Amino acid sequence: MGVITTTGVRKPSKLFPPLFNDTMRLFKRSSKSKGVSSPTTWRTNPCWEVVEHIDIAPIVTVPYLNDEFFEKDALLRIARQDTSRTYVFYINPKDNQRELTQQAVIFARRQLLADARRYGFNSFIREGWEVTLFRNNNRWRIEVCYTGRPAFMARKYQSNTPPFLEMLA
Repeated sequence: MGVITTTGVRKPSKLFPPLFNDTMRLFKRSSKSKGVSSPTTWRTNPCWEVVEHIDIAPIVTVPYLNDEFFEKDALLRIARQDTSRTYVFYINPKDNQRELTQQAVIFARRQLLADARRYGFNSFIREGWEVTLFRNNNRWRIEVCYTGRPAFMARKYQSNTPPFLEMLA
């Protein structure tokens, strides 16, 4: 509760909200924090425009899984679900975008395989990726979402390139 002074005017305390002008001042201060967006955020931080989007659904990448002569001992363990990671790369618009996009997809695959190796898997039996190219004034951004089903195989079959990477050429 507020404290009553000898003049009979109550001073604001922690339990009572401050006056209207104080509230506006507090709102302006809090709007500069990271969690609250001010009405002018859209002017200072414009949206990214989608330039290109390519989506490759996860497909089986190990050729002998569909073969009649598949060795049952070759595939020892499969993860319960697909693993997915998203990576964002900022690029210079003057550089070769196709080459940088291919390198970004290959990097995303390597990173996802490195994460899978931490859990005891050595390859993917299903792989897929999604690439989105964004533009904002003179800045460009590549967003790569790579998906794979990790597995541990006795006979190591590992392709170095993601499936359908030629679509980016």
